[in-house]
Amino acid sequence: MLKAPALKAQDVLVACKLFALGDTSWTYAGLAAAIEVSVSEVHDALKRCRLAQLVVSVRDTEIVSKKHFHDLLVFAVPRIFYAVRGSLDAGWPTAYHLPTLIGEFEGLRPVVLKTALPVVWPDPKGPVRGETLMPLYPTAPEAARKDALLYELLALTDVIRLGDTKYKKRAVEILEKKIFGKSVE
Repeated sequence: MLKAPALKAQDVLVACKLFALGDTSWTYAGLAAAIEVSVSEVHDALKRCRLAQLVVSVRDTEIVSKKHFHDLLVFAVPRIFYAVRGSLDAGWPTAYHLPTLIGEFEGLRPVVLKTALPVVWPDPKGPVRGETLMPLYPTAPEAARKDALLYELLALTDVIRLGDTKYKKRAVEILEKKIFGKSVE
């Protein structure tokens, strides 16, 4: 019996990093180092991404399919890799508490954002104490700190994973602008 391999969390991280790289050339080793996984994990992740049509070949280079990438982050990730919240701890800000995104969400519920504890990926070396959220993949926080666009993609995905309707709607709008270059109507 044929069995299709299911996408894994590291596949989403690989797709996000590949999208963040844009037209920049890459190698398996470079991609692996950037997201702190093994070369074989990158190879396997890209294989699954190709089967899922998240990554396609265009003129002898592999790129992320914007439409499928959007659908993955907006519809699939929140259901398959749902938000798992934890206790209060030190960590790195994510979701609507990522410093570069705070202004994007302030108008929705200013009181909540100003009084709520930040949402953080747990890390004892993290600069902020807040409510922990399990990252999409264990190496995602370290990879995100090295790449601003990757960090924003993962933080926006966390907003969607958390599921608050107003924040989620705004996160999707921002994500669509990042992916497609404009809002999708």
